[in-house]
Amino acid sequence: MNTAQLLPKTFELRDYQKIAIAQVYHFFNLGIRSVLAYAPTGAGKTALSSQIIADYVSQGKRVLFLIHRTKLVTQTQQTLLKHFGVTASVVWADRGKPDYSQRVQIAMLQSLQNRKLPPDIDLVILDEAHTASYYKVYERIVTEYSNGIMAIGKAQFLGLTATPWRAKATEGYCHLFQALVRCPYPQQLIEIGYLSRARQFVYKGLIDESKLRVADGEFTKESLDAVCTSELNSEIVRRYIQRDPNFARKAIAFCANVRQALDLTARFLYAGGRSECITGETPQSERDRIFGDFASGLIRVLVSVAVLTEGFDEPSADCVLLCRPVRSRALFIQSCGRGLRISPGKEDCWVIDFCENIKRLGFPTGQYDINLCPKPPETSDDPPTKQCPSCESEIYAFLMVCPHCGHVFRPKNKEKVPREGKLEEYLTPEQRKHIAFLKSIVVDLYNKEAPNSHMDFTFEKKWGYKVPEDWYDGVLFGELTCWEADVQIYWRYLLGVFSNSSPQTREWQMKCIRREFKSAITWAEQNFRSTYDETVVQAKIAELLSYQPWWKILSCSQDAPLTEIYQLYQDKINQCNRELARKAKILEARTKIFNLALEQACQRHELSPKVISITFQAVRKALARQDFASAALAVDSVTLVAKEIIWNKLEVGERVLFRRYLSGLSTSTTIPVAPSAQSLT
Repeated sequence: MNTAQLLPKTFELRDYQKIAIAQVYHFFNLGIRSVLAYAPTGAGKTALSSQIIADYVSQGKRVLFLIHRTKLVTQTQQTLLKHFGVTASVVWADRGKPDYSQRVQIAMLQSLQNRKLPPDIDLVILDEAHTASYYKVYERIVTEYSNGIMAIGKAQFLGLTATPWRAKATEGYCHLFQALVRCPYPQQLIEIGYLSRARQFVYKGLIDESKLRVADGEFTKESLDAVCTSELNSEIVRRYIQRDPNFARKAIAFCANVRQALDLTARFLYAGGRSECITGETPQSERDRIFGDFASGLIRVLVSVAVLTEGFDEPSADCVLLCRPVRSRALFIQSCGRGLRISPGKEDCWVIDFCENIKRLGFPTGQYDINLCPKPPETSDDPPTKQCPSCESEIYAFLMVCPHCGHVFRPKNKEKVPREGKLEEYLTPEQRKHIAFLKSIVVDLYNKEAPNSHMDFTFEKKWGYKVPEDWYDGVLFGELTCWEADVQIYWRYLLGVFSNSSPQTREWQMKCIRREFKSAITWAEQNFRSTYDETVVQAKIAELLSYQPWWKILSCSQDAPLTEIYQLYQDKINQCNRELARKAKILEARTKIFNLALEQACQRHELSPKVISITFQAVRKALARQDFASAALAVDSVTLVAKEIIWNKLEVGERVLFRRYLSGLSTSTTIPVAPSAQSLT
């Protein structure tokens, strides 16, 4: 079949879709009667199926398209009519009597359970084949259209699935499908721009996994009930708000049962995030209203139980909350896929995992083996063993007493699950490469003492997307042990590489500080809030993040003799030793700041008075003739410490006029009195 001749201008298949369709036809032409096609979220299953249906209709053939979700009925019907002029009959109890004379029948799978099947079907397409192929009604359909022997029957069969993995290791698809066609994997779709980038975050230790039990390939209802508690929900809401305090993201939360879902919804509402819950009992009219409110942004957290994993697509959703443990890879990837579709203005999708599913099952965008036939279970003839510490005999691991020497194995104390979970971003190999590139840029500019104003642009040009803000967190200094001192070190770098103090430059410098020390700032705010009100907290944070000249750190004048400076330094260190003797980390941080101040004080005394005098006179003469560019050039030629000395030598009016120029403001011959002196930097 030549699909290119049938394509209307308004319906253009992607290249990989054309290849997939060609592979399906190739297998059919070889005499294979049944093919399974893997098309993950975002690959365009509706486009694939619609084009194949149109191809068959153009040859006078009849097609039965089997689905088990209502939304796809109208979607496929409209696509066929709009782009191909193909009218389809619908076999569904809600739509009345179907017209079997039409060449295309779109059937709700459940509606065919006790109904006569459409006659003379040439192609059967089964959507969501990973589950639907195991329905008894599909077994009946295959038997009828193949006359019991698929290899010699007239009809051809095509299964479509985004998650071709069965929960039970003993189950597969080779009893129904003879060949496999693959579209690109999710990570490949991300790279070519058809899926959003995923960022994975995992909380550790919020559930006791020892309570989980497995039956039929998934965790049992009873064991899920045991770990998906109100205490877990409390942690989920608290931790989520820490990461998204203003509910800027549109989140979909997946729960284990109705009780957990209702409780989680109530907790999000109480925390200030508009949230609603959908379960299997939610009427369709109510679902439509909730879906509309979520699409518009009125609802910020949509909570569900076994409803949204299939058949729900809201591209603007940019956060998935995994609030239950999952053992089935298919269910896991279906859930995560609800947030991966692209949408205007959408940067990425957060996948926040509160139950360590990503550790158990891998990345939701990963490339996993797809096999039509189940792999044989790994078996071992011998049970596991252990060594007796007394006689060193190897014995069965389940024995409590050594049969050779009588040594008794005492039961190990069960480790308690930590109450405080830790959130970590789980990085794909591609993301690790991207972060390494970012770190190399930041560190290289810092080491070369070069301006860093283009590092965001450099990253985006290389990888095609904006660098996530929190990837800068600790990229230079890492540990939070001495972060107060590191703030001052970073300020000195930023002030040294940017000669002007325009509002834009100041804003960029403060942005760099806040990005680098994001975790430290959050930690400090939490500590302060236990003692102070919010106004005091923010004042203290602002003080910690501000630039502190060396003479303020040491509590002296700029002109203090070096002997006095040494004595002040020693006094500061002794005071810290007395007050912080048992707080080693804080003592280390304070000492580092005093060391930094002493180093700059020594630099100040090592400066050539002649160089400072010449530079100061050049700046003053340039200001007198309002040649601000020359004044700035002269200032930029000396060190940060020298700049501070020269600034303090200027008259108040000269400072104000120069500051106006550096800030990009209009200069005027009328010079107001400045309230306080500020550094040229």
